[in-house]
Amino acid sequence: MTVDELCHRLAARDDDTAGSTLESIRIDLRHRCLPGLETAGWIERRPDGIRLDDPLFADSVPFSTPSLRDPDDTVWDVVSALLARPYRRHVLVAVAECDGSLTVEELAVELRGVVDDERTLPTSLHHIDLPKLDALGAIEYDRDGRAAEPSDRLPTYLDRLELDA
Repeated sequence: MTVDELCHRLAARDDDTAGSTLESIRIDLRHRCLPGLETAGWIERRPDGIRLDDPLFADSVPFSTPSLRDPDDTVWDVVSALLARPYRRHVLVAVAECDGSLTVEELAVELRGVVDDERTLPTSLHHIDLPKLDALGAIEYDRDGRAAEPSDRLPTYLDRLELDA
């Protein structure tokens, strides 16, 4: 795929880029995103375009990813959330293994030793991580009760990503 094709696909797919121009997306890709992905070994830039090979993340990600040939697979949204904050996979597994629901505080205890800053973890879980996973349909999060429980889709996500629960 060429950089121009990628720019158009990103502009069409992502609501966050709705206010961006194609030129600003192109500049961001060329100067920030693509060099980082190339340095990590996830892509290869060639004169005829960008080359991606399955498996995209090889040994660097502790779960399976959907096929690169299906970029519209909704599981990619969950992959994105897990890559943004790797401890979220432990959140998904903990919630899947619970019988009922887990409070933010119980999840923070479950994640001891997994995260660097345990002091801010309950706040991050409540305001960022659990709402994000809820929006993706991976869990159901009750903000008022500060508790998470498995969604109907969680077993499918765990199975597709080959996460053990």
